[in-house]
Amino acid sequence: MSVPTEQRSLSPTQFLDTAEELAIFSMEKCKKFPKRYSREITEDIRKAAVSVMTNTKRGNSVYVKTQRDAELRRRYMMQAYCDCEALVSLVKLAHGLFPLCGYLNRDEDGNRLKKDLSEDEKKELQRREAAKSAKILQQWSAVLYEELELIRKQLNSEWERYKNIK
Repeated sequence: MSVPTEQRSLSPTQFLDTAEELAIFSMEKCKKFPKRYSREITEDIRKAAVSVMTNTKRGNSVYVKTQRDAELRRRYMMQAYCDCEALVSLVKLAHGLFPLCGYLNRDEDGNRLKKDLSEDEKKELQRREAAKSAKILQQWSAVLYEELELIRKQLNSEWERYKNIK
């Protein structure tokens, strides 16, 4: 028998799925960044996104029997949280430097545009690119903040769960 949608709750391990979704989303979006930023920003975004995913999985894989195990688990989860916070800053920086949706000299299908655009065509193209970039930033931010909240809840839950373990 299935549970009605409004009565469903989040899985206790939802933070793992969201971390993986965040890593995939980040890798896909970095492909469209200008190549000249690949060392400065793109590489850092990719590393932070993958680190969030791997540290949540590492933390979740620690089987807690002792206080030391609980500390190790929390350390991994805290590192994932810190990497997620850093990723927020990197995405904001990237958005401030260039459009997150690709190059301004390409149409919606990715084909190069003619070089001699009128001023109105250039303004329209820039408006469309800004709108697409804002939409991508909104999607990325939603996944980032969801993951931050899920990790925070997991950390609080673990603190309560393991506070009396010896």
